[in-house]
Amino acid sequence: MTAELDVSRAPLGQIAAASLVDAVAAGDDRLERHYLEVKSDLDMTKKTDVAKIAKYILGSANRTPELAATAFEGYGVMIVGVAPGAARGVPPIEVLEISKIVSQYLGASGPHWDVVRVPVAGSSNEVLVVVVDPPKDGQKPFPCRKDGDGLVDGRVYIRADGETREAKGDELDRLLERAAAQVLPDVAFDVAIDGAAHPVDVDESRTLEARIQGVTRELIDALPQPEPEPSVEEAPDQSHELTGATGAGFKGYPGVVSGVAAAAFAEALSSQTSALAKMAAELSRVPSPSISSLINTEPEKRSEEDYRASIEAWEVRFREAWPAAIDAVTGRLLEGITIRVKNETKTFFHEVELKIHLDGVVRGVDYFDDDRIHRSDLNLPTPPRVWGPVSRSFDAGLLPHQGIYLPSNSFPSTYRSPLDWRNSGSVDLRLRVGELRPREEYVFDEQELVLVLPAGHEAPVVGTWEITARDHNEIYSGSITIPVGEPVDLTEVFSKLLKLD
Repeated sequence: MTAELDVSRAPLGQIAAASLVDAVAAGDDRLERHYLEVKSDLDMTKKTDVAKIAKYILGSANRTPELAATAFEGYGVMIVGVAPGAARGVPPIEVLEISKIVSQYLGASGPHWDVVRVPVAGSSNEVLVVVVDPPKDGQKPFPCRKDGDGLVDGRVYIRADGETREAKGDELDRLLERAAAQVLPDVAFDVAIDGAAHPVDVDESRTLEARIQGVTRELIDALPQPEPEPSVEEAPDQSHELTGATGAGFKGYPGVVSGVAAAAFAEALSSQTSALAKMAAELSRVPSPSISSLINTEPEKRSEEDYRASIEAWEVRFREAWPAAIDAVTGRLLEGITIRVKNETKTFFHEVELKIHLDGVVRGVDYFDDDRIHRSDLNLPTPPRVWGPVSRSFDAGLLPHQGIYLPSNSFPSTYRSPLDWRNSGSVDLRLRVGELRPREEYVFDEQELVLVLPAGHEAPVVGTWEITARDHNEIYSGSITIPVGEPVDLTEVFSKLLKLD
């Protein structure tokens, strides 16, 4: 059964290309049309096999614009490394090595093409998705520039359904008509983004988990510990005996002592009474905090069960707030992007609006014009109060509030940024440019947006743009590429902010 392909969108990014590869692998040879060729067994180290890629590029570029526009937005697609039922890929190879061979057959003025790599799960191989630019009116036929396996210098090849072959007479006529067609500029604007998308990494075991574990341990350790069980030993006899000079006991007969024992007892009692009186005099000079403490503190009112539940709830909120904390730091450390829009025509455009879609795993983060980072900037939830008594405050309510009005020199800002953006699995931007004079360039350099990528990401960010303007029915469009910047590791930054060093 032939799989259904989504041919409404060109596979210009890795996500779209991977989706197409999966669909092709689930299908069979009947999927091949004028817009798609599939090769499973090309050896990219052999010039004869790489020449087959050149042949397809020539054939795809020699289609008519009307035919090409029926699929993949006019692009021609060749997939290398996929067979029916499996995507085995080919060993990795530099695009430069492929280009060295292909360019010999295309020539310096030949068709434009590119390669999107799709990794193969569980293998070091890659599926290569070769994408050929759409043919346009005003283009002359693209002849082959070198003899090769299945290629003859000077011949014109076209891509038909299921095959790439030499053009026939009537097909050459249509290509000459294409060359003679009046060319209308389909791109009246040049759009560029200055800056880079940076891979961002944080070691969560040393930051997120370390913070949660440390705080939890401190809070749990504050709970009262159970008193140890008393050892089971026979208590010593606490009864006292008064003995007389003869050693005879008088237990149970108070006041009946001998004269010598009574004198000794009186002397000892007098000595102890003097010592206690002296100690009491010393203590009277030191103010006792016991009464003040009883008045100024309240005992712990939470149950141990409630206390432990509040710790668990704090951990949940902390984990939920963690991604936003990473964005807050990223937006202060990295530079924002600058967007440039240039009117390449002699026409005055009004109410120009630019839309940009960036494909892939890229994300947008708010930019902050302040590289000083404080712990409060993270907006992470505060842990529960440590177990124990609470100090009372008697200041509030003793004096009436005066309600003094202090005039402010600042007023609410009425500035509205012309840039709107949102994360949608990728990034979508809308920029209200306004008026754009002929040959004029509009530069949005407020750096309100920082672009970030997952740690380890290496492929450039690709996207598309569209421009509309008042009183113009045309939608001007194009593609855009943003390079990958230096990777950024925020582990040490968070360790210092959270005092985990």
